[in-house]
Amino acid sequence: MEQFTVNDFGHYMATVRGSGLSGVQQLYAIGVEKIQIIARQVLLNPDYNQQVLSKGEGNTLVIIPTRDFPGCTQEAIDEIVRDQWGYKKSITGAIPSLCESGETPALMKKMSVQYIAGASIPIADSAGLSNVLGLSFPSETRETVLLNAFYATPHRKWDNKGALVYAIP
Repeated sequence: MEQFTVNDFGHYMATVRGSGLSGVQQLYAIGVEKIQIIARQVLLNPDYNQQVLSKGEGNTLVIIPTRDFPGCTQEAIDEIVRDQWGYKKSITGAIPSLCESGETPALMKKMSVQYIAGASIPIADSAGLSNVLGLSFPSETRETVLLNAFYATPHRKWDNKGALVYAIP
């Protein structure tokens, strides 16, 4: 993954490279201890494997604080970022790259966010609930991040404590 830079809109961005790993392979690459239970279920869903970046494939991600969209639903945020900045939904398979980057915890601290959620196509957990992969701090130490999953629907309203990941076409 490249270092985070700031684009013309003031959003942090970085290009990640695909590993080509399936969900099961990703569990072992990251380490099961660094992955929350619901995120493990998402990785084990065969639908995850349809959203994996091919080995070496680049995907430029942009991270936008949820506080920039007070009271907006996910559907409204998707429209805003598409119409104002030309961003699109991120590929779920790009999110684990952020988890593996040592720079992500420092960026999250700098942005004053507790989590980063992928604005991607949701994948069901074992209970059939739609989730997107993301990252969160496991404790107050905020030194490392865990791969996590967040319940997602078009009508979800995010709080002001996180950030969403989109892709730059």
